[in-house]
Order: sequence, then C-alpha cells, then structure tokens
Amino acid sequence: MSDENMTEVNQALNVDERLRILREEDLQRWLERVSAMCQSMKISSTTENLLALRPSQTPVTCERLLEEACAIGDQLCRRAIKSDGMAVWISPALVKKTGEWAPRPIGIDWYDGIAGIAFFLGYLGQVTREQKYTTLTRLALQSVRFKIGQYTERQKGIGAIAFVALRSAIHLFTHLGALWNDAALFREAEMLVEQLPALISQDQLLDIISGTAGAIVSLLGLHTLVPSARIIEVAQLGGEHLLAQSREMQQGWGWYTMPGSPPLTGFSHGAAGIAYSLLWLASVSKDVRFHAMALAGLAYERGLFSPEQKNWPDLRQIGQSKRQTTSPPRFHHLWCHGAPGIGLARLASLPYLSDGLIYEEIEAALKTTRAQGFGHNHSLCHGDFGNLETLLIASQAVYPDYKKPVEQITAMLLDSIKATSWVCGAPLGIETPGLMRGLAGIGYQLLRLAEPERVPSVLLFAPPA
Repeated sequence: MSDENMTEVNQALNVDERLRILREEDLQRWLERVSAMCQSMKISSTTENLLALRPSQTPVTCERLLEEACAIGDQLCRRAIKSDGMAVWISPALVKKTGEWAPRPIGIDWYDGIAGIAFFLGYLGQVTREQKYTTLTRLALQSVRFKIGQYTERQKGIGAIAFVALRSAIHLFTHLGALWNDAALFREAEMLVEQLPALISQDQLLDIISGTAGAIVSLLGLHTLVPSARIIEVAQLGGEHLLAQSREMQQGWGWYTMPGSPPLTGFSHGAAGIAYSLLWLASVSKDVRFHAMALAGLAYERGLFSPEQKNWPDLRQIGQSKRQTTSPPRFHHLWCHGAPGIGLARLASLPYLSDGLIYEEIEAALKTTRAQGFGHNHSLCHGDFGNLETLLIASQAVYPDYKKPVEQITAMLLDSIKATSWVCGAPLGIETPGLMRGLAGIGYQLLRLAEPERVPSVLLFAPPA
C-alpha cells in the first residue's frame, strides 16, 4: 500500500489502534493483496460475467443460508477497524484525481458505506441472536452519527454528499429502531428529516440511488412506523422537486439524472425507480399529481422498450464521444440497468397501478431475467443476488410458478460460493465490504432468502417487515 493510501487509513485511527491493527496479520495481508489487485484494475462500473453456474444437487435449507450469511458477518467482523467506540472498513475505491483504484476508508452512505453494512449486521444479529453482530452494528451506528454531525456542521459546502448521508441515516435508524424496539432511533431519524428540505431544493441527481427519489422512499419508510404529517410534508417537497425537474420527451416525461446523458431507463438512475417513489408518495399523500407524473415517467420508459431484446436500453453516455452517440443501444440484465430492476419496480408498483400493460412488462422482464440475468457476480446492484430478488418478489406476489426457479438458482449460487468464495460487484470481483456491491449485500440477501417474511427487500427500500 502506498504511503498516501496508508495516511488516509491512519486518519481514522489513533496510535494505539494502529499498532494493534498492524499486529493483525490477516487484515494486513488483505490490505496488501487489495493494493496489488488495485494496480491491475481498470476503470469500470460493472464486472464481466465471473460465475460458472451449474445445476445443483444440494438442497437449499434455511440452515445452509444462515451459515453462509454468518460466514460473511464473521468476515466483516474481522475486517472492521474499531476505534473510539466506532467501526470503519477499508474498500477499493476509484480515485477521481488519478483514475486508479486504491484502498480507502469507506464513507457512511447506503450504497458502499457504513450505513449499508450496519443494516446487514443489524438484521443478522436479530435473526441469529448472535451478540457479536449487534455489538458491531452499534459501533458502526456510532460512526454514522459522528459523520452526520460533521456533515451538519459543513452542510453548505457538501450538499450532495450530506443529502446521501442523511437519507442513508434515516433509512438505517428506521430499521434499527424497529429491530431493537428503540424509539430513540426514530426520534433521531425525525430530527434528521428537518435538514432535508434545503438539500432537496439543491438536488440535481434526482434518482433513487443518491437523489430525491431515494429520500422520498426513506421518508415513507419512516412514516410507516412513525406516522407524521411533517414527514409527509417533507416527502411532498421531494415530489414537488421531481415534478419541477421533469422534462417532456417525445413520449412521456423523463428526468436528467446523469450529466451528458439523456433521461435514463432503469431502477437505479432512471424512470422506473423515480416512478416507483412517486406512486408510493401519491398513495400516502393522496396527491394525484404525483401519480400522474409517475405514469408519464412510465410512458417514457415504455416507449424505449425493445420487443426483440425483451429489455430496455441503457442510455448512459459514459466514456462516449459525440460521434459515438449514434452507436446501437446497449442492453444490460441487472437491477441497476435493464429488465431485472425494471421488472422489480413494476412488481412493487402493482398495489398502486394495475393495467394490462404492466403485467406484459413484468412477464417480459421475468423471462429476460431468468434467461440472461445470472452468471455475473454475487452482488445486489449488478449481480445475481440482486436479480434473484426480482424472481423472489414475483414468486411471493402473482407468479408462484417462480418459486421453483428461485430455489434452483439459489442452490447454484450457494454452490458457486463454495467453489469460488464471494465474488463482489467490483472489477475483477474483488472483495468489498459494502451493501450494494459487496459482502454486506450478499450476506443480506442470503439472510432474506432464509427468512423472507422477517427480512424486507433492500432493493425496494421497503420498511421493516
């Protein structure tokens, strides 16, 4: 590891803690291995197909799923760096200044950060009753609180970062408050709600991963447990912002969520995720304008559907010059971009919207997901366990015939973990700790498959069960 990288790691630790960490050979060897792998990693937002899945003869049992989830929990315990009553983790990250990957202390966001890891560990501790996971969750929770305090003090200068952090903390506090029956965590979440209005008005990302749509679903999750007119009022401010930022397209309306790209399709940055948040908001607030705008977003996305591909194109212009914008559209088969995520969004929208067309879209998405959605890696965002969530939700709702495929694919994924260990959603499948691309998400989905009634869908940002 370079001196610059080690300096960043050390900033999170005091001197005594540094000496203890250096004596832990496992962690030190891992840091050295990660540093070496980072030297060969290319800039990439996804991974190529890294899994060789084969039919399994080993039955899927709750015990087997929990055993593997606990193995990931134990790995996160080993990788945690604890200091001053807090816990942090190191992860490979893309350094914007150099365009290279290097080990860095993670932030507190939901996607790759401490909030997402704490979310998994909190549920793991609750389901297994293993105190070590709950103890580590509390240390991670303290890290989130500490960083939120820093963001609150410097909010004007780091609006976008603070927005993601606050939304992540609200979602985490909501779930941990329910798991631990701790009303104080609900009150903390409600206090954070008061900081959102100013940040919503500045938001340019808009999407469900990092923007206003994500804040709306976090607020609605909190409202489910702590009904509050103020929470709905702030969520409606988010809805108003999405209305104001929508743009009329040739068919329907869309949102510019990524610089240099047209309005996108998909769950993570596109119309599917934003429309889902607006449908949920319209149902709670009774404001029909949000429902109408959600329909307009769906109309835009529907207009881009390819009957030949049975999929929706990924319209991101990442790394493309103006001369390349006429190249054929790309089609992915992931939660973040493509049929699996859009199918999941449509399934979740059924309580608010039921027409013949939405069932046609769901059936097309399910067929595409089953045929081409597996063999990538084990992650949630752009991997197999994320795609499996679409089939799981379908099997729980209106497509019970998918229960058997869910079981078969789960068995194959468990066998692949036994053969290759965990393959994360970073380039080369390198181990990362976070929720959406890394170990925490893999562990969480194993836990959900074991206890689907107790463990809610993280990819739908569902409230506690």
